[in-house]
Amino acid sequence: MPTQDGLIVGTPQYMSPEQARGLTDIDLRTDLYSVAVILYEALTGRSPFDAPNMGDVLMNVMMGVALPVDSLRPDVGQPLSDFVARGMLRDRAARFQTAKEMREALELAIQQTNAAGTSLTRAAVPKLGP
Repeated sequence: MPTQDGLIVGTPQYMSPEQARGLTDIDLRTDLYSVAVILYEALTGRSPFDAPNMGDVLMNVMMGVALPVDSLRPDVGQPLSDFVARGMLRDRAARFQTAKEMREALELAIQQTNAAGTSLTRAAVPKLGP
């Protein structure tokens, strides 16, 4: 059964601001936003907009400010931190517009990180959850 326009469906922590608002003109950029949230969690071990209840999570997604990845993980470096921040911008016109654009920006951020001598290892990635 298709969802109704304006109906909020999904896991609040991964919803884009426009999805959290219940807008009806959702497009692929909402999925790219979710990818950035997943990368944020993979790099920091925490959700960017977590809260004790769904309403507060949605408010944080729509109005909160996530700590930059490199403030929680200085070893990640500025390029990857900036990549994640761009992917999670509230203004969808300022976020990545296509998966190809996002992939190319991620490849560049990884190249810049490697050129700066930063090396992320699996052991350095924090464990998610309790």
